[in-house]
Amino acid sequence: MKVAVCVEPDALGPAARAALGWALRLAAGGDVIAIAAGSGRQRGGLDTALELGAGRAIMVADPALSRMAPAPIAAAIAAAVRGSRATLVLAGTASPREGRGLVPALVAHAMDAAVLSRAEEVTLAPSRPDAVEARVRSGGRRLRLLVPLPAVITFAPAGQGAGDARPVATARGTIEALSARDLGLDLPALAASAEPAGHSDRRRPRAAAVSSAEDLVARWLDG
Repeated sequence: MKVAVCVEPDALGPAARAALGWALRLAAGGDVIAIAAGSGRQRGGLDTALELGAGRAIMVADPALSRMAPAPIAAAIAAAVRGSRATLVLAGTASPREGRGLVPALVAHAMDAAVLSRAEEVTLAPSRPDAVEARVRSGGRRLRLLVPLPAVITFAPAGQGAGDARPVATARGTIEALSARDLGLDLPALAASAEPAGHSDRRRPRAAAVSSAEDLVARWLDG
């Protein structure tokens, strides 16, 4: 199984580190691909992911990405995921920089994939190569869910004894740099489509309270 992991370009945050740990467990000899999108100047998150055992790292690099909203960044990551042929994307619930958890939900939307937030565990589904099993906590109970692929699953920072990634003594891979053009992306058009007509980020009305990033993305996409 090929598993992609969304990482921050500058540094691997604790939630993304937990996601990487589960990816390495799940792949078990398969491919784990760390993917980041940004200006290309900062690659510390990808360097760390390679040190922790990721077999490949992809940097979608464009100076404009460092100034863009989450939707174009997610589109760039989703394009890189499609190019890698990964069917499962793991990510942190939220990055230290963006903080709201929008990017993983938007990646799922761009991939037309299932999305599950705040999983505690992910494993292969017996006799189901087209799905994985994930454990979540809901209403004080632990539930095991069958998640069809393609899918995006997020993890909170690892707790004591949880699936955190640790350095491994293996040959380290290299970072592959891809541009938006390489992936067939028109960043100006993506940025324009992500911005409601007649509004800027500074003038956008304050949104009503939402229960999850997916809820917020659904409201945004519904207009």
